[in-house]
Order: sequence, then C-alpha cells, then structure tokens
Amino acid sequence: MDLSTEIQNCLLESEASEQAGDIAGAFSRTRQALQMVRARPGTAAAEASVLVRLGKLKFRLGDYAQARKLARSASTWRPKTAWHMPMPCS
Repeated sequence: MDLSTEIQNCLLESEASEQAGDIAGAFSRTRQALQMVRARPGTAAAEASVLVRLGKLKFRLGDYAQARKLARSASTWRPKTAWHMPMPCS
C-alpha cells in the first residue's frame, strides 16, 4: 500500500469514527495521517487534505479559531481548493 492510500484510509476512518460519535478516534486517525505526511517530503497536497480534516473536527467541537488557522494553513498548500465550512446556527 502506498503512502497516499494509507493517508486516504486514515482520513476515511476518521470520518467514519466522527459519524459514529467517536471524536477521539477521529482525531487519533487524523493525527496519524498528519504524522505520515510530515515524515515524507513531497506530500504537501496530502498535508493540506489532512489539515482540512483536522480543521473540520476542530470546527465541530466549537474551536473556530483553531479551525480557521488550520484552513489558512491548508490553503497555503492548495490555494485553489475551496474549503467550505457551514457556519453554526444561531
């Protein structure tokens, strides 16, 4: 299995964990993906995807400042990628 497949699997498992209500598991799988991409050079686009995923989790937990910071970090890697996050209902 190549690195991109491993990272994609971690992100898919993170999403599944989140949907099942296991936020700790979702963070764990996302952090694992982040460690993988940062351990290898030339994975900037993959790192952006992982940062977006991490930002979505932070957003879900109400940490909007950190979510914004992660979105900005991701956009420096993939400036043409739209990162849409719905705003919380008031």
